[in-house]
Amino acid sequence: MTRAAGPFALVGLVVTLLGGVAAIMLRIIDPAPVVPSTFGFADLSLVSFGVLGVTFALVGSLLVVRLPGNAVGWCMVVVGASYALAALAAAVTFSAVADGPPSATNAGLAAWSAVLFSMVGAPI
Repeated sequence: MTRAAGPFALVGLVVTLLGGVAAIMLRIIDPAPVVPSTFGFADLSLVSFGVLGVTFALVGSLLVVRLPGNAVGWCMVVVGASYALAALAAAVTFSAVADGPPSATNAGLAAWSAVLFSMVGAPI
């Protein structure tokens, strides 16, 4: 477990940063209308999920590197990455819905991904 701590922390943090930045950049590049839903994702929610994900992954990465036997750090990295990926999936959903009927399947898959990724951190 000690040998995997460094690479796990690094990969988790990089995935989180890329997912959060990609979500924000996609919304800036393609400002498609927000899809009304009961889940409540809007632009502020996307940024909040990205910041929350980066915070979780950063603290979790520090814990994993310093205390590899502590399971909390490992869980925090996974939760942080999933929050950032949920923000990215929601941004993809908005863009796919705005593209019209040919992208309906992509929009549905992206929406389900957003919900599933955000539920990883729900019990915490």
